[in-house]
Amino acid sequence: MKGTITYYTNRTDLVQNGTFDRYEKEFKKLYPNVEKVKVIGFADYQGGLRPRMNTGDYGDIVLILPSVPSQQYANFYEPLNGMYKPDDVYFYDTWADKDKVYGISMGNSVEGLVYNKKVLADAGVSVPIKTVTEFFEACKKIKAKGKIPFYVNFGAQWPLQQYDKYPLVIAGDANVYEDMLNQDKAFSGDTAYHKSLAFLKKVIT
Repeated sequence: MKGTITYYTNRTDLVQNGTFDRYEKEFKKLYPNVEKVKVIGFADYQGGLRPRMNTGDYGDIVLILPSVPSQQYANFYEPLNGMYKPDDVYFYDTWADKDKVYGISMGNSVEGLVYNKKVLADAGVSVPIKTVTEFFEACKKIKAKGKIPFYVNFGAQWPLQQYDKYPLVIAGDANVYEDMLNQDKAFSGDTAYHKSLAFLKKVIT
């Protein structure tokens, strides 16, 4: 391994606080022929990277965008089968297509919903809330008490990914994104994605 490596990251905080500078020093100890590791951070990762992918000039190491269907992985990424085995990393086949693996997990997290017990109790809301109908009824009760029922966090942008994942739940089908390629109007009508966006619209209005 030699020359210059360009890495696009969503961790702008690690770029700004010098963490990646330390990573680069340690990396060069292992690969002394590498002259430079160029790290470029995007706060809006998909918005910054996708246009570059369309031109073919998007560096050497990137995150796999959720908007890229698995059937198109080979158009943008190199397979990593020769570098890792199923027992070496968690979720080995998450970014796979036709027995070729194009990405590895960089971390694992548990997602959940945080709620204020006192606010819900004062509004007479019981938990757990099990249906969408119960959810909106709870929102009405909380709002009637002068409280904000639900915080979407548009400012940070990345929390909106939940409404990109929600179509999976609505459709009950892991191939929902691939199916969108064959839909004339994937974001309207009776599609899972439209139902997800309609849910978000109703939340904020």
